[in-house]
Amino acid sequence: MKNGRGALGEVAGGWSLSSIITARSGVPFSVFDYTNDENFYTVPRLTPSTTIASYGVGSPQMVGPNLFNALSVPVPASFAPLDPTLGMSDFGPFPANMTHRNAFRGPGAWNTDLAVGKSFKVTERVGLQFRAEGFDVFNHHNYYVNTTDLLYDGPTTTPLQVTELKGGLGTLATGGNHDERRFGQFSLRVNF
Repeated sequence: MKNGRGALGEVAGGWSLSSIITARSGVPFSVFDYTNDENFYTVPRLTPSTTIASYGVGSPQMVGPNLFNALSVPVPASFAPLDPTLGMSDFGPFPANMTHRNAFRGPGAWNTDLAVGKSFKVTERVGLQFRAEGFDVFNHHNYYVNTTDLLYDGPTTTPLQVTELKGGLGTLATGGNHDERRFGQFSLRVNF
């Protein structure tokens, strides 16, 4: 049997705490103009009719379940068919005011994972470690640009509304499925 000081050492010692904090800036994306290309052969990036006020998404405004307006993009400069004599291709030449590839920026994102562990000595050569791990411990959901609506597909006078989806199980947006549920796991490891 251990004395009081040894028992206190067993209870208070051997603990570990670790975390992973992930933070990133917004994912870049492009807006396209399908207006004059019924066959999707030559789809240029947006050539806006007016100056673009912001290339980054702002504070999202809810418009439906898990759907938020985040950025308003001006209508294309012209809805006239492209002149084939311009020789436009995937490699140019491009109009001077055409938005460049990945000109727009989605929202940033962050997440925190945390782990707590306790190590025990069983014998001189054998030890145990109990570990509890939590993923997305603050249950924080990030926003992701909805990539299914980043295009103009016909004449319009209404600006394009870039929408965002809130992260969670089944959210298909830039970068794929964003399963942002808080969950945890426990483990017991034998060291020898």
